[in-house]
Amino acid sequence: DIPGWMEFAFLVIDGFPCFEASAHMACLKGYMAHQSALIMRRRETIIGAAAFTYAAGSIDFFAIHPQYRRQGAAGVFLDYISNRVFDGREISITTFREGDRADVGQRAQYKRLGFQESELLTEFGYPTQRLVLRPGKERAPNA
Repeated sequence: DIPGWMEFAFLVIDGFPCFEASAHMACLKGYMAHQSALIMRRRETIIGAAAFTYAAGSIDFFAIHPQYRRQGAAGVFLDYISNRVFDGREISITTFREGDRADVGQRAQYKRLGFQESELLTEFGYPTQRLVLRPGKERAPNA
């Protein structure tokens, strides 16, 4: 699945301002070795991908195919991850800080999915913010 995942990653690169293919592939192999990477497909098309760290309760990579972003795919995928992977525990994810011009809507999407703001961070030399999804949090329709 690595070639398909990497092709997908380039399709959704707008959500990852410091994306570097070789580093991403190395990390992906680590996630796969720990069975911590998921792909959501519709037939042959990858419509979602996620990599996570179970012990930390974090989703480290979460992306939805641009053609499926307005069709509720993110909510379906997140529900699966929340219930099947994290057993309804609190989950965190990091994204753009509020007002970042590089954000093409990813932050707003996470908030529609029920994530709430937490601390400000810097990752890979880029200013980000941690968002937290608490168990039982309501999502906006078609999020």
